[in-house]
Amino acid sequence: MIGEGVSHWGRKHQQFYGFAVNRESTLDVYSKRRIITITDLKIVEWHNYKHLDWISRRVEDLQLGVESYQKRLNLTNPDTYRSDLKQREAYTAYSNPRGFIYQNKDKKNRLMQIDELYKFSDGTLND
Repeated sequence: MIGEGVSHWGRKHQQFYGFAVNRESTLDVYSKRRIITITDLKIVEWHNYKHLDWISRRVEDLQLGVESYQKRLNLTNPDTYRSDLKQREAYTAYSNPRGFIYQNKDKKNRLMQIDELYKFSDGTLND
């Protein structure tokens, strides 16, 4: 038996479990420090089951001071004035709209149902 509690698995799954469990590599990285980024990743396939074979990690080095656990505060005020934006009207976006309002040739607001969108197929509204 390959492992406890895997008897209900299929043959390929059991073989993969036996291949992957307790497998050590010279490329394994162990650290008690926080992982910042994963820089390289290699995945191999064996009997159509993929597993993570090799991860190269960059781990922060507190002795060298590469990065720190301290939070950096931004004490500058944000620039909220944007001179390049034009004045726009506020609107509410709906996740499931039933229709939309448009202006016709006479500059009157009209409501069009969603199922009438085919009228805009050529780029103009055909009333």
